[in-house]
Amino acid sequence: MILVNVSRSAVSAVTDAQLAESARGYWKVSEETIRNYGDHLAAVRDNVIVGIWRIVGHSRPDEAGGKVAFDLEPAPERSDLVGHSVPTPWVRGAANPVKRWRYQPATEPSPETAAAVVGGWHVEALTDGRLMVRSPGPAHLESLVNDTSSGVAILRTATTTQP
Repeated sequence: MILVNVSRSAVSAVTDAQLAESARGYWKVSEETIRNYGDHLAAVRDNVIVGIWRIVGHSRPDEAGGKVAFDLEPAPERSDLVGHSVPTPWVRGAANPVKRWRYQPATEPSPETAAAVVGGWHVEALTDGRLMVRSPGPAHLESLVNDTSSGVAILRTATTTQP
């Protein structure tokens, strides 16, 4: 998860849409950070999460000078984090408004999902038919079998070794 400090940029944001607009960009974020932490974006004000969205894409518009603008959609599966303190607070005078958080959700299923932990991997079956998988470390898509009858995906973490 990527955390962005909107304490200054979203002072007047009142609605969720205004907060999302402030949170979406522009941020100095590397492609590696997006690849390893870019599942969700959380807006933080005064070290408290005030909004959270799924990251569905990103761009680096010319007018942003190389900074990232995120494409966001609602993330009801993480709305329980709104109102919680961030794990590592920003301190007064901190220069970087972006932090990374390897968030590990609770493993108990909610009414909207069925969840399990298998070998450190968190697997959630969402009601809309999607399967959300979180690895115990950075994950890289090794292959995706394009077979609609089986829907097989093989994921490998960066620390996986072959026997």
